[in-house]
Amino acid sequence: MDTRSNNPAKLTQTGRRRTIAYWAFTLPVVFENAAGAMWLFSRFIPGIRRLHATAVFAQYVHVMLAHLGYPQYFQYILNPWQLACAAALIAPRLPRVKEWAYAGAFFNYSSAIASHLFAGDRLDVPAAVLAALTVISWALRPADRRLVESPPSQTSPWPWVASAIVLVLMLILSLFWLPKIPQQ
Repeated sequence: MDTRSNNPAKLTQTGRRRTIAYWAFTLPVVFENAAGAMWLFSRFIPGIRRLHATAVFAQYVHVMLAHLGYPQYFQYILNPWQLACAAALIAPRLPRVKEWAYAGAFFNYSSAIASHLFAGDRLDVPAAVLAALTVISWALRPADRRLVESPPSQTSPWPWVASAIVLVLMLILSLFWLPKIPQQ
């Protein structure tokens, strides 16, 4: 018999530990996303843009985007989404928005890892750590930050087969829409 389920004090203590762990793993992810957004937005805030750190970081971003092969405007796409991610993760409730924020943060960090590897760099350890923190935060999130799960339903295999067939047909059909490469 599980003694913890009969002892409310232990449940409360376990709940507190889980809450503390959740915030310990979530706050670094929120901070990194907010900081990433602020580095871009600080250019547009009078007074802040004169700070030496802002100028140094702007140069770092310029060099890093060029090194990874991204256009300079990529930061104008990514950074507002980072601000939205930070806001969604820190806000109460909004479980569906949080699911998207967690997915976006994980895509951001895993893409950073892949980008560095494809550019010939070593493993981007900070991005790997942040990806892990994102997954752990997602796993530890409290009930009010989770989507309500629907009961599993029995699905016959035919919808899966039909979906796979349609996907294969779409892939084959897409070959006819590929642009023609001029012969040299």
